[in-house]
Amino acid sequence: MDRLEIDDVKHALTQLMAFYDKELTEQQWRFWWSVLKHRPVKHVLKALARYMGEGKYAPRPAHIMEIVERYPKNSTQEDNPAPPVKCPDEIRLAWCWYIGMSTKDTNVELYQGHLGAAPDLADRYLHIVNHEAHRLNQPEAIGAQYKLKEVWG
Repeated sequence: MDRLEIDDVKHALTQLMAFYDKELTEQQWRFWWSVLKHRPVKHVLKALARYMGEGKYAPRPAHIMEIVERYPKNSTQEDNPAPPVKCPDEIRLAWCWYIGMSTKDTNVELYQGHLGAAPDLADRYLHIVNHEAHRLNQPEAIGAQYKLKEVWG
């Protein structure tokens, strides 16, 4: 592990502690480093960043180590993630329509512009989203009033 990586961890930890109005003393840093140095730096940095969303109080080494332990030991897949798959336009438009339709009586206005689909297109979109939710085994994605019996049984 090079000095730059150690400095990155120290900086991230110092910033995290400052977020909780705590100061990281040199003695505390030495203790933290004795615990963290045996883990991959990228996992430690991710855990420190993640803690801000999970922790209520200033972290202790055990808190960070619990998060670090969630990451796979052999992380080659994590290092080289698969490229994103582009969603076909028809499926994307169908979901935009469905979200607008299913939230039309709420304060969610993000997809409201997609409601103006012609009736035959609206039927096709409803069919598409039902099949996609079924294919992905996500029945909760479709509200009961929008579920098609031909798809869900």
